[in-house]
Formats: sequence, structure tokens, C-alpha cells
Amino acid sequence: MTESFCGTTEYLAPEIIRDKQYGFSVDWYSLGIVLLEMVTGNNPFKANREKPLVAQMNFILDYELKLPKYVSPECADLIERLTEKVPSKRICCDGLGVDEIKKHPWFIDIDFDKILNKEIPPPFMPKTKSKRDVTNFDDEFLSEMPAETPMEMNALTRAHQGEFADFSYVGETV
Repeated sequence: MTESFCGTTEYLAPEIIRDKQYGFSVDWYSLGIVLLEMVTGNNPFKANREKPLVAQMNFILDYELKLPKYVSPECADLIERLTEKVPSKRICCDGLGVDEIKKHPWFIDIDFDKILNKEIPPPFMPKTKSKRDVTNFDDEFLSEMPAETPMEMNALTRAHQGEFADFSYVGETV
């Protein structure tokens, strides 16, 4: 269990926002949001940079998920169970883990063993000219300027250095 506050806001599970201890439950929640986004093309929690962080987090806590009618009942059930706000009620969080999701009706036709053993060819293979070919990336992302998150010069004080004691690489400044 951990209590750190990290992640992309629109994928944050309620237990992170509420500053509760959490484990893998947050990953299952985020998977539900990713699945929702893939199926509908929309993430209801994606906000512009103008929206204050607290308002965005409150929206995540208060929002009642509404799925479009074109989402199959099986897929809707999976998304709803992955995005359950109470972690102990969320699919895969009651001790069964990934096996519970593998048995979900939405995955009924999926043979996970064949996928694991690479016995099923991917349904789509993008055509590329080389390992550095970017023609399959949207221009929106190719024209975006990379930006680093500014870091305070003394963000990691000497008091924090013990956290890195068992790391296999420690830089000169640590």
C-alpha cells in the first residue's frame, strides 16, 4: 500500500484524490478510464489547463458515469465495474485480481494463453519504412514542443537521500 499523490489528473482514482492508502485498485480504475476513452473517444475528466486542479478532482469524485447507448452491455458493465468509486467493490480488487477480468463477458472470445504465447497475429500492423518512421503519428503530436516540468533546486534535501539507499545507480549529486 502507498499514499503518494501522483498521476495524470484525468486518470486519478478517487482513493488517490481522497488521500487514502491504495494498491493496484488505482490501476484498475485507470484502465477503466482508458477503456472508456478508447470505446467512446472521450474522457469526461479531461480538462483544459484553465480548470483549477481542485475543481477537476472534485468533478472526478462527483461525476456519475453515463455511457452512450452504442456501447455494448458487456463493455458498459466492464467500464462501470472498473471505474467503481469504492475500491473494495471494483472488479479485480477482491483478491481474484486479473483472473476476474479475464473471465468477464466482454473478453469471452479472447484466449489469453494464445495471446501470451504470441499465437494470435495482431489485427493491425502499421506499415513503417524504418524504426524511426513517424508517419503513423498525428501531426498534432509531431508539432508539439516538448516541455520539462520545472524542478525546485532543493526539492530533494539531504533528509530525502536515504530513500535512494538501495538503488543500483546513484548520481554524483546524491
